[in-house]
Amino acid sequence: MKHNQSLFYLFFTLNCLLYSNQTVTFWKELKFWNTDKQEVISLTKKVPHDCKIDIHNVKGNICIKPWKQAKIMIEARKNGTEKALEATVIKADFCTTTKNFTIETSCKNAEPCTVDYDILVPESACVESVNTQEGTITFCNSSRGIMARTEKGDIKLDGVTGEIKTSTTKGSIDIYTNEPLKNHKILAIAEKGNIKVCIPKETNAQVYLKTTHGSVKSDIPITLQPMTIKYNSNTLAQLKKEACGTIGEGGEAILKLHTSNGNIKVVSV
Repeated sequence: MKHNQSLFYLFFTLNCLLYSNQTVTFWKELKFWNTDKQEVISLTKKVPHDCKIDIHNVKGNICIKPWKQAKIMIEARKNGTEKALEATVIKADFCTTTKNFTIETSCKNAEPCTVDYDILVPESACVESVNTQEGTITFCNSSRGIMARTEKGDIKLDGVTGEIKTSTTKGSIDIYTNEPLKNHKILAIAEKGNIKVCIPKETNAQVYLKTTHGSVKSDIPITLQPMTIKYNSNTLAQLKKEACGTIGEGGEAILKLHTSNGNIKVVSV
């Protein structure tokens, strides 16, 4: 009897140890077992005042600000598991022939870490393109315009003038410019998100505002183009979703805003 009890306790102990090892292995393989880590990368590069800049990120926010120095200063904060940090690579290259400075984030596997950028650029530099698949793009105080795109995130432009082209799949777009559009274009497209544009009252521009599911509002008077419509119960609903015409005297400047699911608002500075 005692012999059988000893065998039972031995068998029970071995099973507990085996189960314990399997459990530890199982939990270690889960994603949240590996706590996130952070790595900060800083870089400063001398560039011409009138250089061109392209920024491509995979996952993370991008904040760009101008300064008076002929340098680009980059601070990139990588956040994620140790495996994701190792797989995510940041490259910064400058071509002296084209005066083009490129910042690019790439990843060797399907799960990159988050990389948040804070970037200082020369105030006369032209930020030609800024892209991130997931994250917010912020840019302020520039007279050279910008082209910005994000798949999931907001776009916020404050004090930016010149040619502006923005688009987001899921997020809002906010544009503030304290100078008339002149001959430039502001283009903002959002699939799921609101669009708000602040411009001076004295702006002269062609205006195209349209939302599929939402409403269009403008604090600045718009002279609508002549249109032929059926006067019925759907007329008012159509006018709430679309406005094509001119602000001020019209001219060559263009303000084109479109969202599928969201509201559009134009306000005066």
